[in-house]
Amino acid sequence: MILVITDLTTGSGRFNLAQGVLGAATAAAAAISTAASGVVVQQFGDFAGFMAMAIAVLAGTALLWAFVPETKPSKYID
Repeated sequence: MILVITDLTTGSGRFNLAQGVLGAATAAAAAISTAASGVVVQQFGDFAGFMAMAIAVLAGTALLWAFVPETKPSKYID
């Protein structure tokens, strides 16, 4: 994550802001996914909870491969 932030914010002076925003988003996603997993396991059982997490990971990986381009700039601005 740090390398992508560095690539995207090179020369803009917004590295710390971007790092903070993504850190907050990661923390929020962790809290929401823990609660959602707990609800799924409680309502439908352990196997359903595992399958829901596995499907979420596969969907996230597919979305990254499909829609996130290479972020490395052709030349870094120091």
